Amino acid sequence: MIINWNSKNEYGFSEITVIPGVYDAYPPIESLLMSASPRSISEDKIAIAATLAFGEFLSGPIAFPFAVSPMVAEAMMDYLRPLSVYIEKIDFNPKAIHSGPNTFCASNYEQYSTQECRVMEFKQPLIENSFGSNFLDNILTVPTNARHLSSNSDEEDLTESFTDQELAALVLLSEDYGVGTISLGREVSSELVSLLKSCGISLSR
Repeated sequence: MIINWNSKNEYGFSEITVIPGVYDAYPPIESLLMSASPRSISEDKIAIAATLAFGEFLSGPIAFPFAVSPMVAEAMMDYLRPLSVYIEKIDFNPKAIHSGPNTFCASNYEQYSTQECRVMEFKQPLIENSFGSNFLDNILTVPTNARHLSSNSDEEDLTESFTDQELAALVLLSEDYGVGTISLGREVSSELVSLLKSCGISLSR
């Protein structure tokens, strides 16, 4: 799979696009679109977001336009097992891991209201029904097409629990908002926890 990143396309959206290779499955939509353009985003977080958005379709070589850290490459391969993948570009030079004190909350926002750190609720309306993002009263609203990226998106109830594809959008905006923790409001696997930890994000229910 060839994976590309565009921080701002002609319509003002940021996007991760994929080009399937010989061993890959074909996603129903080949771009994760988000109606916001991150001002600051590390290459490792882009790689993690791409894995979350398109992981179920990946197999064989994964080619990013940049090199990722060994920790992220290993976490990606662990997360995607039993699929067999390998990362074409790995940078073995030390990299800073960007993190922050704040929390993105996908649901149950009220339970965090007494915490000393800043907690922000993250909402993702469907991009075709909304236009533009906004941040008001600690609620960040960013239209995306994340709900449509899953292979069984046609059968999914759009009110169901937070998906990995939606989590990808939170990862892409985490540095802009100083976020080091994401709460999903659902059970999380140890593999998913390790995947996010590799790029400096703690994951909780």
